Amino acid sequence: MLEFINAKIIKDYDNFVSTGEQYNEDAKEFNEVMIEFTSTTAELANSINTILKFMQVISKENEEVVLSTDNINKKISVVSNKSGYINNQAEKIMASANNLANAVDVFKI
Repeated sequence: MLEFINAKIIKDYDNFVSTGEQYNEDAKEFNEVMIEFTSTTAELANSINTILKFMQVISKENEEVVLSTDNINKKISVVSNKSGYINNQAEKIMASANNLANAVDVFKI
């Protein structure tokens, strides 16, 4: 019986111990990989948050550009309308000046 224990059971026990030690080493390696993965994931999350903040700033700046452009367009429209009014008044003044010149020509000697 001792021979069976020494030949078979101790050999199987040694295999179990070796397998357990290998599982322990694998678990340590897996733990290290998971720690590195967690760190990389945290860095990625920080990068994504930074990108989102920049995108919010860009979006706000775009809104301001749109508002400024709209304001510029409104002012250009006002200037255009006033230019048209001034042009119309200048034409009326020119017509009045021509009428006045014609009226003065009647009184020339």
